[in-house]
Amino acid sequence: DELNSSLVDSLKSIFSHFQKLDQSPVRSIRLLNDGDDVAGIHSRVITRPQGIEWNFDLVRPTDVVICLSGSHVTDACEGQELVEKKLTWKKILLLRSVDDRVRPLYLLAQSRNGALQADLRRLITGSTIQTINSVALRNVQISIPTPEIQVLIEGFVKVLAVRTQIFETALTANESLKESLGLFLQAYLKSSDPNNS
Repeated sequence: DELNSSLVDSLKSIFSHFQKLDQSPVRSIRLLNDGDDVAGIHSRVITRPQGIEWNFDLVRPTDVVICLSGSHVTDACEGQELVEKKLTWKKILLLRSVDDRVRPLYLLAQSRNGALQADLRRLITGSTIQTINSVALRNVQISIPTPEIQVLIEGFVKVLAVRTQIFETALTANESLKESLGLFLQAYLKSSDPNNS
């Protein structure tokens, strides 16, 4: 009951922010950048050294990592998951929040269910071994809403985590919530894009 109450409270908090979406600006920044401008994120492509497993010298626990080559191309996870599960991804795109303007869980949501994931999927090449060319990433941009909206999206991510812990066998419900997150991200960013007005 306590866990269910926590889930309900989280959902209430999320939906209480919906009315503010139309007034929230969104800025677009280059996905690949060195973090020394106004971006708020540091990103780079890393190829795992041969014979070395992913470790916290290569990625931080809160980094968001996206697989760029192999059968899991465009899959995304946090750095801690990458290391602890000993994932064998060879080439990754690392996204690291460098200040409070961009929240790590927002980056994770965009990478798993948002427009960023859709953009990356369009860049996949190869049939035998699927990959995303690093050069192609230079034209990709990521949309960054206000911190308040990022907190809202972060709430979705946390709710998904709670649902996964409580209802591991309720796959249909969990997938439905994931789909809702994706639709929310797409609708919000589209409504906030001045080019769509």
